[in-house]
Amino acid sequence: MSSTAPQAEAQPVDAALSKMLGLCPSALLRFDDGTSLKVSRELLMIASPTLLDMLTCTQLDTEPGGAPIIPLPGDKREDWLLALPFLYHRDPGVTRESVEPLTQLCIKYDLQGLRPYLDKFLAASAATVREQLVAGVPRCELVDKIPSITAVGHASAVGQWSVWRWLVLAGHCKLSASVEAFCQLIVENRLAVPDEFDLGLAGQPLAVKLAREVSRDHKCKYCGCMQ
Repeated sequence: MSSTAPQAEAQPVDAALSKMLGLCPSALLRFDDGTSLKVSRELLMIASPTLLDMLTCTQLDTEPGGAPIIPLPGDKREDWLLALPFLYHRDPGVTRESVEPLTQLCIKYDLQGLRPYLDKFLAASAATVREQLVAGVPRCELVDKIPSITAVGHASAVGQWSVWRWLVLAGHCKLSASVEAFCQLIVENRLAVPDEFDLGLAGQPLAVKLAREVSRDHKCKYCGCMQ
């Protein structure tokens, strides 16, 4: 079966990535705007259990040459252009601009190859915020002062919204080092949860961290030692 769709003007592909995508173009990623990307079917099957199921258990439309067309409703072509280099084992580095779309794709498709890069970046971002707090940077200036954290939400959230946001994303994406780093940062600095904020999967590890902190404080008061 074949399927065609009108194509919007596509964002240019980086030359190095274009060369990699051309090595084994055995599948087509199709986006809502009609644009597409040729990729390796085998690589997608290795990178994502979700895409593996789609490619092996779903009756997909095909190109004239027989390559399966994988519909990606709701996804943006530019976000996949950010993710594909990591799947092709070419590390362009996670940035504050790319971390959210990369994390969202990692969650949606269980892109296991992305996790180490995201975990490293987010854990480092938490460490940077922690260093700035220790150095006395006012909390209301945190978002402006910390290049590793994207400014999200209102200034009245005193630079904490992004910290909570990244904790939640790290929890959903199963990034253990990042979850630990953000929980430690929040507990040590008594960061308040922004209004109407849903902790989701991050609630459990944070609760464990808080319980340990309360237990430690209680023990110190009981024995009279100072920590």
